[in-house]
Amino acid sequence: MAMTFISWHKSLLVVFILYEVGFPVLTDGYSLIVQLFVGYSAIFYAMSGLFISYLTLCKLFDKKVALLTTGIFLATTQLMYYVFVDPLNSHTVSFFVASLLLYLVVKISGQKDGLSWKDAALFGAIIGALSLIRNQDVVLAIPSAMAILYMSREKTLTFFKLIFSGFVASLIIGIQLLATWTIYHQLNSPYLIQGQSLNWLSPDFIRVLFSQGNGLFYFAPITAIAFVGLAKLLKDKRAVASISLASFALSLYVIAAWGPEIVGGPYGSRMFISVLPFLMVGIGVLAHRLRTIPGIALIVVLTFWNIFQTLQMLIKW
Repeated sequence: MAMTFISWHKSLLVVFILYEVGFPVLTDGYSLIVQLFVGYSAIFYAMSGLFISYLTLCKLFDKKVALLTTGIFLATTQLMYYVFVDPLNSHTVSFFVASLLLYLVVKISGQKDGLSWKDAALFGAIIGALSLIRNQDVVLAIPSAMAILYMSREKTLTFFKLIFSGFVASLIIGIQLLATWTIYHQLNSPYLIQGQSLNWLSPDFIRVLFSQGNGLFYFAPITAIAFVGLAKLLKDKRAVASISLASFALSLYVIAAWGPEIVGGPYGSRMFISVLPFLMVGIGVLAHRLRTIPGIALIVVLTFWNIFQTLQMLIKW
């Protein structure tokens, strides 16, 4: 929640200034000004993430395919809920930073010289920010780093550049460690400190993928369809397909090992929002079929399915 937290603090500063000059505004952090500031910031991150994902897809497909794919994911996934219904969360920020990660990796894969020191610093900063927002998203660094190293001509130098990336990331993650130590006087996840746990030996894949409301594939079937495209792309030995599949697999394992979602989390499992940019690549491969009449009909059905489930969960909770 780091970036949303920063937006909240900025809005509080504005509120206190207005209060000091005589405006009758609340200073408890729940005023309308604060909520509007944080909400619009979250929407900005979501739209920026979609734009960056569009730019990434433009590097892999033509512009029409890229535009169609980004529109499909906004309409048929939990992004719709976190943009139009409940933007007062950090989930769109996770999507934004994950979009930056995929864009950078695709950019690096297309460079003859591979990973530069500048890109290494940026890679570390993105991983650090991603981990700061949602700690378990640090696993997304593993496939990307391995792919960068594998594609590099000078593997020894690239390895040291990735070590430098890790150093940059650790500086940013250190913000979380400092905050946790200040509040709890121990270095651990706040969730684990408060009693939640991770069951590494018995991950519940069925629940997080297929359960009603909470399951990713149940809530957003388009994400399951994306694997067809990624499988086709994998046959062409495209590194981006391997990165996307591995990123999803690692995220799935961590999320499945986590306990059941609390209220507010059932919207397609909010934890999966960081892997949506990677799954977009799979839909880009299938875009030519989605521009047919059956494909358009499918997208319309999935859009209404998304809206129906969102309304159902709003009434339930």
